[in-house]
Amino acid sequence: MAITLDVLFPNTTPWTSSHRKHRQLPIFESGQGVKGTVVLSSKDQRAPVSGIVKIALEGTLFNHVDLVGESPAMLYHTYVYQKIINLNAIYPEQQMISDVDQCYHFRFLVPDSLTGPVSNKYGQQIPSSLHINFSPASHRAAVSCSKGTCKIDYRIRAQFLVEGRCVVETTRPFTLWASQGRQPPVCTEDFPGEYRLSALKTLRRPLLQPAGKLHVYSHEPLPLEFSPEKEGAATSVRLRLRYGPLKNGGAMRIPPPRFYGIVRSNLTASTFISIQPQRRSPATCDAAAFPFTFETRKSYPSQLRKICFPRWTRSETGAESIWETEAEMTFKCHHPAYLTPSFSSMLVSRRYSLKMYMVISGHGHAAVKLELPIQVVYTGRRFLPSEEIMYLSDPVEDMPPAYSP
Repeated sequence: MAITLDVLFPNTTPWTSSHRKHRQLPIFESGQGVKGTVVLSSKDQRAPVSGIVKIALEGTLFNHVDLVGESPAMLYHTYVYQKIINLNAIYPEQQMISDVDQCYHFRFLVPDSLTGPVSNKYGQQIPSSLHINFSPASHRAAVSCSKGTCKIDYRIRAQFLVEGRCVVETTRPFTLWASQGRQPPVCTEDFPGEYRLSALKTLRRPLLQPAGKLHVYSHEPLPLEFSPEKEGAATSVRLRLRYGPLKNGGAMRIPPPRFYGIVRSNLTASTFISIQPQRRSPATCDAAAFPFTFETRKSYPSQLRKICFPRWTRSETGAESIWETEAEMTFKCHHPAYLTPSFSSMLVSRRYSLKMYMVISGHGHAAVKLELPIQVVYTGRRFLPSEEIMYLSDPVEDMPPAYSP
């Protein structure tokens, strides 16, 4: 029986040249439609064959970790497998005629969150496609080293069944990005020690003589939003300075001179991979204490900017005279196709931070380090109406979801 199946995706994501260079698989987003065509070809067939075509959209998560104990003989293999989503479409039985291609069009609506009583209660997001090989250092006394793999895959599976038996099957993967829109700012108190929104420094002159107190602070910038229609992504970071005398109660009647800053910034991705479900997104300090939870980080190329703080405004704080100023710094991401959108799930979570190393000069010099939370968001394209989509949903595994701040 010479029957073949092929899965074709339309050009629904017309990426620019740089996007197509770095992304091989078709890209779809949650909350939208995954559509395509299954082509069934029948060649060199002596007699017509009747059968049905079944098309399924599948999503799976697989975490695997190898733990090596203090002795080389102590090797532990730990893994977890979760079925994220399974949508099915079954077409009426048809007779296959030789040398005639049959086309079956499909459209599946991928939800933004998983369904089920537990998932509905906690609001678990559907995770984005992700492939990571990691070798984090373990803080556990009985483990000397560890390595692992995290795979979140989505695919279309097409089958041709004759009398209930599958005779031909093919699969084609695609990339799914969670499209949640803008989320509330990250609650930094939930992740102690991970972020640093402010710093207090003493400005010093060339001979290390103290000149004044400098308070540098900022907040979470707007998300890095990217989509197929634009080449890159950018956001703006607002930096604020408060300058005052060294001694409490001192007065500064004359405004400080114009301050300048040289800022080196880079984006860092933190991915938390768990073998056991977590009810909330782990923090860096939790990775050592949570059972079988590991953190891996990736830093992206840094950028260098020079900024100017031109104007000072005087404010009275008790008996002190404080001068304040602010400036904006633009952070650009030229190749956002490298980035996986921020998401949080019970077994895998990804967050981003923007690290900033600054040298500020004015009445002396001071070196400052900040680390701000930042979200990476995929805005996607137009919405595919749900009434045009045919699918049947299988129940997903009933596991406790993650807390998403």
